[in-house]
Amino acid sequence: MLLSASSTTLARGDFGCTMRDGPAYMFTGRSGTFRSKSYSLGGNGITCGAAEKWVRRLAKEPYKGLGKPVRHGPPGWRCLSSKMYRPLPGQEPPRVLAGTCQSPTKRSAFRWDPFVGDGVRVS
Repeated sequence: MLLSASSTTLARGDFGCTMRDGPAYMFTGRSGTFRSKSYSLGGNGITCGAAEKWVRRLAKEPYKGLGKPVRHGPPGWRCLSSKMYRPLPGQEPPRVLAGTCQSPTKRSAFRWDPFVGDGVRVS
């Protein structure tokens, strides 16, 4: 598990961290197209390491639309997509780039988003 120095505890049970070796994605910025494997993670009632385990799976799931369920999350939890990313060459369909998961009790949750600061320019 690779975590950045920015891995922090925000409050009791809350966390914020950066996962640097997740599933690859591409994005277009003002100065070109970039590739990255970094994600910003946050949540409460769960550790960064546990969330990272699930994000590695969830970020590979096919994107079905904004706010649609994402399969293969923690048992009993509700996971929803919030963004997709362009498929890498030879990769179909588009995958879930960002989303949220919440426990059945609503006492624990985590989210993942692209962390584009590590992006490598490809065009």
